[in-house]
Amino acid sequence: MRRERGIKRHQRCIRRKAGVKRFIRIFSPFVLIMLLALPGLAQQDPGEKLVQGVEDTLTGWTDLPQEIVETAQETNAVEGVTTGVIKGAGEAVIQTVEGVVETATFYSAESGNKE
Repeated sequence: MRRERGIKRHQRCIRRKAGVKRFIRIFSPFVLIMLLALPGLAQQDPGEKLVQGVEDTLTGWTDLPQEIVETAQETNAVEGVTTGVIKGAGEAVIQTVEGVVETATFYSAESGNKE
């Protein structure tokens, strides 16, 4: 009984590894093409993109209280605390993730400038 469970677990592990290998084999050429094409699309200075990415990463959390205050001023305090928190958390996550991506890919500056 115990041996059968071990064999079944081993077979599941082998199938999972085969799926991962297939995924890598199919998608790695696409990733390679994208990485090679990105520097050719660069129109923003990599130094500027690095600074902007670090700034967005470090200050992304400030969107949370900012959105609470803005929502409270537009509507009322109760809605500012409830809806503002949700909107602010979403904005903070988005800005922080954008900052991390910009920082990680500053060497291949993208064409759009946020400002």
